[in-house]
Amino acid sequence: YAEQVRAGRQLSDLPDEIRAGKAQMLDLVKSGDIAAAYAYVESLPADVRFAVKPFFTHFTAGRTTEAATANAAAWLVSMLINGFPLMVSAQVRLEGDFHELHGVTAVPLILSPTGWSRTVAMDLAEDELDLLSASVLPTD
Repeated sequence: YAEQVRAGRQLSDLPDEIRAGKAQMLDLVKSGDIAAAYAYVESLPADVRFAVKPFFTHFTAGRTTEAATANAAAWLVSMLINGFPLMVSAQVRLEGDFHELHGVTAVPLILSPTGWSRTVAMDLAEDELDLLSASVLPTD
């Protein structure tokens, strides 16, 4: 799946692609061409669009991003209060639970009212696993 999303692009280039995408989108918004800014954001690769689109929404939709975040948090709390387990990404201390990683980092896991029960297995590309491994905060 990662190969389809990346279409020959490298994960190490993603931060620069996001910065360039945000800058181009903001230039279009500042010029008043909201339709062109939207079309530009929609034309971005999915992983870049995922990072740039919230900024487009923030700068063009009357600050709905904060309301959406609050709504998501309220929904999460409601589901947990009512006893529904959820798959979420969260920072946890790992002891080999996910790709043999040890330390604190964010991973997909099952969360319930009693806490998190297990990580959710994911196939990661080699460069994704390298960057995730580099992000782990040791706890020793």
